[in-house]
Amino acid sequence: MRLIVKVISGAVLMILSIIVITHNAQAVSIQSLPNLQSVTFLERTGTVDAGDIKTFAYNSTQLNTQLSNPLMEFVPSPDGNYDFYGARLWVDPSVNYDELYDVFYSDADGNFNSNGEYITIEAVWPRYIGYYPNETTLVGGGLNIAAVYLTFADSSTKYADITTSYVAFGDNQVAASFGWATDGDENTFTTMGNTIQPGHPDRLRITVGFLPSEPPPPIGTPEPTTMLMLALGLVGLVGVRRKMQK
Repeated sequence: MRLIVKVISGAVLMILSIIVITHNAQAVSIQSLPNLQSVTFLERTGTVDAGDIKTFAYNSTQLNTQLSNPLMEFVPSPDGNYDFYGARLWVDPSVNYDELYDVFYSDADGNFNSNGEYITIEAVWPRYIGYYPNETTLVGGGLNIAAVYLTFADSSTKYADITTSYVAFGDNQVAASFGWATDGDENTFTTMGNTIQPGHPDRLRITVGFLPSEPPPPIGTPEPTTMLMLALGLVGLVGVRRKMQK
């Protein structure tokens, strides 16, 4: 019985040590990355041009704030409750017709976290058949992101290369496109649909992350608690080996 307890205790402690070490090596918030300067979003509406590039300082208000509902532009003024816009359609100043975006640091599920390891892009696109006069055909879907990348002080860049979650709905969604913002091809982009009715509270969304370009470097000095668990695990395994040899 004691032998079994020692085996289980040693194994558990070893596993806990590995988990702690791995977490410490990988859990780094985006805006704490050394020499990070900015975050850029490539939004694709219509033809590709310079207006598609939306860049914010890594510590900007835009990235450190999730905007409340509703996302709205005050037509014809450029001011409003949004971080940047895609398609624009000024018809009635009292109604929002534009494709408006909100971007922020988050966790993998898209929940706001200024110390998050991910970036979330949300958008509203309130256009569908019959939404405004003469809208008689299906229009393109909203939230069209081709790439997201970080820029560092030495001008090097790091592109987002994983989509961890998304929200798509509406009569023009292409849900299968959720990964096109992180596929390394700036000519492909997400099309997550539309916000089905005026004032609809839901937003289209994708959340992206940055995989390590190479395996994490060896841990130089593990934390004391990690060292303690590792040592206890090794002691337990040594004790088991000696018991078995007897």
